[in-house]
Amino acid sequence: MKPFKSCIRRHKNLEICLPILISKCRASSVVVVKVIRLHIKLVEKLLDSDPNLRVIHLVRDPRGLMESWRKVSVPKQTNQEMRAAANISCKRMFEDSITRRRLETLFPGRILLVRYEDLVTDTDRSLNDIYNKLLLLPVPTSVRKGMVMQINATSNDGVMGTKRKNGAATAYNWKQKIDRGYAAYVGETCRHVISMLNYEL
Repeated sequence: MKPFKSCIRRHKNLEICLPILISKCRASSVVVVKVIRLHIKLVEKLLDSDPNLRVIHLVRDPRGLMESWRKVSVPKQTNQEMRAAANISCKRMFEDSITRRRLETLFPGRILLVRYEDLVTDTDRSLNDIYNKLLLLPVPTSVRKGMVMQINATSNDGVMGTKRKNGAATAYNWKQKIDRGYAAYVGETCRHVISMLNYEL
């Protein structure tokens, strides 16, 4: 992405810079696309139509997710609105998890569950799972170094950024910051998905 971002800063013109990105993608042996809030049931058609496609289902503890969402996206939401959001989010996460389990059977070796907390606390194992088990490739040194730099940066790059001085602390700091009553509510509301994803209740 560096040449593309540099071009955008210089020219501020997508038409000029997009060919740089397209060329880089076409020359790469692995192309990654991050998709947010895609219903996982839609992934079945994609896996069925492209035998080379691999899917990482990235999840986070619903309590940490909801606290992060409250802090970043909706700091002025009422308690009732936040509880409604927890209901909707956990229902969706549960349905996605059930669907992922079914897809793991239909497309063995082509879909992998990764927990955000594991990615930042046991980075080597998570990267090995992604590359060795899912992609059947060795972990590139540049990827390993890049990941370590992301979660052990010299400073955080803001609530919307991805660089963290201490990735492990960031993954679990919701435990100190979340409202106790809300944490209990989310824990109970999301009990099934918390258990399914092997988080502590």
